[in-house]
Amino acid sequence: MRYFTGKKSFREKVRNIFVTAALATIVATAGYGPSAATEAWAHGTRLEYEADITIHVRAAYDTQEPMDGGHFFVFKPGASEPWLEGQCDDDGRFSFTPDRDVAGTYVVQVQHTGHGATIDIPVGDSMPLKGVQQDVSSLQKAVMIGSVLWGFVGTALYFSRRKDPLPQGGKKDAHS
Repeated sequence: MRYFTGKKSFREKVRNIFVTAALATIVATAGYGPSAATEAWAHGTRLEYEADITIHVRAAYDTQEPMDGGHFFVFKPGASEPWLEGQCDDDGRFSFTPDRDVAGTYVVQVQHTGHGATIDIPVGDSMPLKGVQQDVSSLQKAVMIGSVLWGFVGTALYFSRRKDPLPQGGKKDAHS
């Protein structure tokens, strides 16, 4: 080392830069442990948030026409009596905030002019962000029943076909 001359070698300069950078990093991060990465800090302030989960439901027919004025009922998990009830708005919508202390599957029923639907909404730590429950119309049911019946008829006809006897020699093609 050349302390007495006042001149430093290239190696000494690089070492001093690394030591200074290491000390600056230690000082800059003092007091910010591993938990600092999960919290938001800005100029000595702390930001926290709490999520209030509100569930939005839209009731509509399979033609996408809203069930405006439809009556809705919300049942807490395991309950037989409605926890909440009311009417949908003009667009068939309503919202509710489930009880934070009661996790499980909330059952929502909507009824309007003789039509009704039910949807199960799981509420808890791993609840999905969206869900759809769609019932089939009478026409769709009729088409499905007709398709199944036609499948039975086709299968019965296939297995009841007449077996042609083989030509002489036991081969289907007489020329082979």
